Parts: sequence; C-alpha cells; structure tokens
Amino acid sequence: MPTAISTLVGFGYPLCTDPNCLQLRHNRVRVRRGRNAHEYLVNNQFHPVPAAHFHFESNRILLSLHVQSALLWWLPELQTGPPAADDPHLMLSNDPRLPPASHQGSGPWGDDFHPIKILNPNSLTEAAIFLYCRDAARKHCLTALWVRMMRRLGDVDGVSPTKHLSRPDFQVAWDCLNQRGPGIFIYREIQLLRNRLARAGELGPLINVNTWQPPDNWA
Repeated sequence: MPTAISTLVGFGYPLCTDPNCLQLRHNRVRVRRGRNAHEYLVNNQFHPVPAAHFHFESNRILLSLHVQSALLWWLPELQTGPPAADDPHLMLSNDPRLPPASHQGSGPWGDDFHPIKILNPNSLTEAAIFLYCRDAARKHCLTALWVRMMRRLGDVDGVSPTKHLSRPDFQVAWDCLNQRGPGIFIYREIQLLRNRLARAGELGPLINVNTWQPPDNWA
C-alpha cells in the first residue's frame, strides 16, 4: 500500500488527508433533522472505508485504495500485470467474454478506455456473497451495500451474468436469492451459508471464530 500511495502522489495525484472527509465513514450520508427517510437511501450511501483515497475534478471522481485482506481475503495474493487468459478469478475490463451492455452494466470497455483488471462475473458474485455473509455476521451497515450489489448481479427477467458459481454451497444460496426454486424465504440459504462460513473461519479477520454467535433477526 505505501508503494501504491507514493507512486500516485509522485504522479501528482492529490492524496486526501482530511480527517473529517466523508470517505472515512462507512455511512457517507450526514444525518440532519427534518429530512425524510428516503433521502438517506441513496445508492452510494454505504462503502468500505479505503486505506487511502484521492479526489479528482473538484471531488466529482474518487479513487479508493483497499488492502486485499479487507475485501478479497479468500483469493490468492493478487499480482501486478494482466491476468492469464485462463485465470479463474480475474479478467480485463475489455474482455469480450463480459456480458453485453445493459441497464445493469457497461459491457466490455471500448478503445476509448484503458483496460483494467477486474473480477470476472462469477468471482464478483462470490465476492458479494462472501462480503454479505461477513458483514451480516457482525450486523454491520455495509450489509446494505452487498444486498444492492447482489440484486444488480441477480436475475432480471430470468437473465443474469452469473448462472453457475464454483462453490456448490454458494450456488445453492445464489439460486435461492434469485428464486430459481420453490417459493421459500430468499435469504434462508444465505443465512445458513453465513453461519457455516463464520464457524469454519472463512469470513476473514473481522470474525472471531471462537466467540462468534449467529445474530438474531438479521438477514
């Protein structure tokens, strides 16, 4: 992380050092009296606090840097450079295997944008499930962010960029969330998955497997 920060600063990017910056809060909406509840339910309200961040163009653009252990702890250590063609988790943003553009995404990037390394659709979906399970296990407000992400990745009119996940237990939870089976509570399987992952120590360093207990009445 220090190398990444110093490299960006060396190229003239402005590192934010404001201790009161809203990007240092998981909930970026300031609570004010007299405002309606719906005003707090904005798409970018919740976000994982980055290890460092940069503002561009009068704060219209935000670049956040995260350590892998905070968001993608279950993946092999990420390396610099483009991913291999057969990488099971990563691809480039201009990869033609990406689903076409729709109201839910941009599709493969065109020649106007430099390609970046991203999670492929299946690994992105598994990441959202992992993060949902971790933050629901600790009753954290970030759960709302992962719910929105899973909805975006889910079935729309029976179509989804993610049909088959690499882990069977994740597949069962994903099918349930997308109501691909008989009518049941859609969070039932992901709650059971959350409990199994927490007890097995698979939810990263923020969940203490020795003391964790299932939360009450928490999706």
